[in-house]
Amino acid sequence: MTERLVLLINPVAGRQAPLARWPGLPGILGARGPVSVMVPDTAAAFDRAAREAAAGGQTLIVAGGDGTVGRVLNAVADVDVTIGVLPTGSGNDFCRGLGLPLDPIAAARRLVHAQPRRIDLTEVNQRRIATVGGLGLVADASALVRSLGRPGSMLRPIVRALGPHAYLLAAGAQVFGRRRTATPLRVGGRGPAGEWDWNGDAHAVFVANQALLGAGLRLPVDAAIDDGLCEIAIVPRDSRIGLARNLSCLRSSRPVPPGALVVHRASTADIELPAPMAMSADGDHLATADRFRITVQPRALSVLV
Repeated sequence: MTERLVLLINPVAGRQAPLARWPGLPGILGARGPVSVMVPDTAAAFDRAAREAAAGGQTLIVAGGDGTVGRVLNAVADVDVTIGVLPTGSGNDFCRGLGLPLDPIAAARRLVHAQPRRIDLTEVNQRRIATVGGLGLVADASALVRSLGRPGSMLRPIVRALGPHAYLLAAGAQVFGRRRTATPLRVGGRGPAGEWDWNGDAHAVFVANQALLGAGLRLPVDAAIDDGLCEIAIVPRDSRIGLARNLSCLRSSRPVPPGALVVHRASTADIELPAPMAMSADGDHLATADRFRITVQPRALSVLV
């Protein structure tokens, strides 16, 4: 049976419309099978197109960034579908984590002969995330970058040009510009070592199924995308100078000092807070709550690599 492909394009991902910048994408993908191109103009239409393509048994090729991939994963959550990704967004950490080319033309050529691989998905409050989720400084920095880099913003070109440095600068602004940067919380879960529990003041909590976030920043964790586990990385209270130094390690891949990051591996976990806080994932706002339930769905997604 001939494989049918739907090329689903986010028209606002990246610096300009993907087909205007890379008009040869559908032709390259056509070597794998017949291609239908869809460019929905609203979020609701985008979700509907993804669900209809998946329900029709078509392979879904997603052109966009991490936020676009995350949106698709949630739109097709009740359908077993194979997806491929063309990195046309600003972050593209999902592709980095899979070892895929970051040039869309090279990625399209790779997808022509790529084979499906089943990978884990992490859910937070029943919302799937493609890369890394986080609260505290993580969510606040992401929100600032998202606000400054939104379509129509005069600062959007600068934010795009800064790449991962935008997230570090935003995090630095949060560290030194706020009166209080740590929040009391409890994190508990279950993993290979049994049940674990952490209580204390923390600046941030990461929920990671891969090590990459923020357009190439790297968490110092041994995350694997198909081991049935995620990594919960807690940033305990530290001085502002120490926290800024530790954040810079995420860009340089230098080891963080002992105690600067508490990491637990988990198949399930819960984060409990004294008041509602925002959590971000894939560069977008995920949810605001005082409790986050984290579960790993082993081998839940078929992705072309």
